[in-house]
Amino acid sequence: MTVKADDPRPAFVQVADELRQDIQAGTLRGGQQLPSWRALGKRFGVTPSTVEKGINILRAEGLVEASHGRGTFVRDMDAEPEPSAEYVAIMTEIRALADQVRATNARMAELEKLVGHPTQPPPSTD
Repeated sequence: MTVKADDPRPAFVQVADELRQDIQAGTLRGGQQLPSWRALGKRFGVTPSTVEKGINILRAEGLVEASHGRGTFVRDMDAEPEPSAEYVAIMTEIRALADQVRATNARMAELEKLVGHPTQPPPSTD
């Protein structure tokens, strides 16, 4: 699969999505080493740095892990993955935002009770 120029997703996201599909389909198995960034760049028609950005997404998701000096490997999906610090920080922020949305929705409901339902048209001044 070559990265598609008419796809609205950035090239590195397309790379990550394709590799994620390969992992989920079992084409790439737990413990298996990924091809080099250069080889993946040729496969997708992108630079190795674009491949690196895509792999960093998969690393943050806990799907792959780097072995210093040996390359990048697919994590064993049967083993309990340890989320990266970046993933934990993002999930913490998402939970905080969800709490804020719930609180905002509750405040909006209270305001609607006080002023009337917002979908009601204002009274005519004619």
